[in-house]
Amino acid sequence: MSDVASVLERAGIKRGLVVDDAYQDIPFARDLSEDEDLWAQFFEDLTDDDKKAMAAEFLDFHQLRGDELRPNDKFVATLWHLKESSERIRTLFSRYLRDRANDLSYLEALTTKLREYGVDCSTGATVDPVAAENVNLIVIDLFLGSTQDDRAIGASIEGLRNLIVRRRTQPPLVILMSRSSRLASKQKEFRDQSGLFESAFRIITKTDLLEEGKLARILTILAEHYQDSTRLAGFLNAWRTGLARAGENTAYLIRTLDLADLAQVRQLLLADESEQPGSYLVDIFDAVLQHEIEREDSIIDAAIELNRLDPDAYPPPYVAGSPDLQAIAYRCLFQNNERLRLVPERDSLVAFGDILKRKTTSPPAEVSNSMRRFEDIAASDVLLVLTPSCDLQRGTMNRILLLKGSLIALTSATWSTAGESARTAVCEFGEQRFQILWDLKHIEAISTEDLRKSFDALDGFAVVARLRESHALEVQQKLLSSLGRIGLVAAMPATFPTEVSAYLPGPDSKLFPLSVPALTENPGVFFIGRKADRRAVTLVLCEEACEGLHDAISAIDIETIHPTTRDVVSELRNTGELMTLTKGVDVTRLGPNKRIEVTVRRKGVAEPEVVEDRTIAFIGQPGEWIQETLKNNQLKNAGMFLVVSEQLPQSALDTLAPPSGATADEDPLDAE
Repeated sequence: MSDVASVLERAGIKRGLVVDDAYQDIPFARDLSEDEDLWAQFFEDLTDDDKKAMAAEFLDFHQLRGDELRPNDKFVATLWHLKESSERIRTLFSRYLRDRANDLSYLEALTTKLREYGVDCSTGATVDPVAAENVNLIVIDLFLGSTQDDRAIGASIEGLRNLIVRRRTQPPLVILMSRSSRLASKQKEFRDQSGLFESAFRIITKTDLLEEGKLARILTILAEHYQDSTRLAGFLNAWRTGLARAGENTAYLIRTLDLADLAQVRQLLLADESEQPGSYLVDIFDAVLQHEIEREDSIIDAAIELNRLDPDAYPPPYVAGSPDLQAIAYRCLFQNNERLRLVPERDSLVAFGDILKRKTTSPPAEVSNSMRRFEDIAASDVLLVLTPSCDLQRGTMNRILLLKGSLIALTSATWSTAGESARTAVCEFGEQRFQILWDLKHIEAISTEDLRKSFDALDGFAVVARLRESHALEVQQKLLSSLGRIGLVAAMPATFPTEVSAYLPGPDSKLFPLSVPALTENPGVFFIGRKADRRAVTLVLCEEACEGLHDAISAIDIETIHPTTRDVVSELRNTGELMTLTKGVDVTRLGPNKRIEVTVRRKGVAEPEVVEDRTIAFIGQPGEWIQETLKNNQLKNAGMFLVVSEQLPQSALDTLAPPSGATADEDPLDAE
């Protein structure tokens, strides 16, 4: 407990606010919307004295029907004031009073613990942005209202969003609580709508508030990363404000160019280059906007602050699933398809970096004459325009240079940025994602007239995307010379969800499945990138999944586990070392007959200065080994077994080969 208090104090978490509708003095009509039967019985059982008392307090009582009184907040408030004088009215509020009493008991336990941790707590039924100006921690019911519906969620998110807008550079830490079973499924929705980063919020059920250690672990994780979370929030705020100023500066420069100036630019430059003014100005002011963004010192200062993030102490992933890094990479590589409507060259069919693809996915019964020369270009192939822009603009070329590429479905088994061939890390066609492997030995040269005919043919080509100039230049340079590569921002790692199941060794030396609902709700994630120019795969589990594993082994009867393995499982119960899985485990060498050891570094009990690596779990792919009897030496090295099964056919998983030059290491399960 003192450890939690010291962590909170170091992070500057001193003032807290607990928000819950249980603190509401008077219920609203919507808080009784679930009590259909009670309402029906209420109106039937009213006595004349009850009606007189209600009419005296609520003047419109006799003018409104029962179905009009029920949704009326003033009428419900009247009943609330009269409930002590009538058994019938008290019965109407029985469910509400019971739920409120339960919530208040949880809230009392929460505020008591927070004060023990050194957090000065205030309470309220709503978030007041002004009153919460100096609050560092907010614990709020995600469903502000007895209805537990989307409207109740909207009420809590709206209040928090207003506060976060006021405090963009110093947003509070947020813990969401509820007694609803829908709480866990709302993590991503809350993150996206509130404007918070996931490192700045957590969720907890109200029953878990009473669980020993649960609240302490959540507060510790949030507080330890509070400063880094504020740095990230500060960068986002600096980007927003800086982008607005940069946009205004760019707009000012655009206004300096009037029609007369544009006429001169067109006559003295564009006409000779055969370039369209619309496309030219978009290119020019894209570059100007980038320059204006780069001059914003607040953005640069906030970016420098991000250099202080500690890569060895980052928080575990929290929201189920993974960040869509491929979506960011795609936008870095490709212009938006709306940009395709602006053709840079007058009367030009294509532009530098355009990608051509067949209009149809199935081969026609009869190939048109204009497409016969492209019979070896399949529906899964594309062509990239690599003729220099100046030649396309002036029309000085006799042929347009095209480079063939093959579309490869983007999966963890196929993702790569390495290799001798040129690759485009990610592209999108409709709902599907691909990589493009460019064949540097397959070059086409086609006349403008032949290209026009191929566009007109029903089985011909269409422009489907356009690479940004920097990446198109990279492919062009690779084509011309392997020595001509230009430096570009490295492609981001790819992410893929994977199903995870857990097993423990039983007394019969065979594995039995461990029930962990959190693994179903929070799948694991493969991060696939490269290390030392080799393909690298890391498995990461989010915090809730690891909490679920910890809860599962804590609840299981230790007698159901093989005696040789019980010590390892007992240590996992007491140390919480399963959270190591949130940091990521290198599973590059994982294969059908190869399992990966999960180790932790632990100080010795008798000799604390001695540090040793201890095995706590093994990771493997689905296979017959799960049904086999474990040997004694395997049980000695064993702990928990995690089976990862990517959401792909097994044949695709089997292609996960070790990196080039790697040897088939001995399976750690077989080691003495």
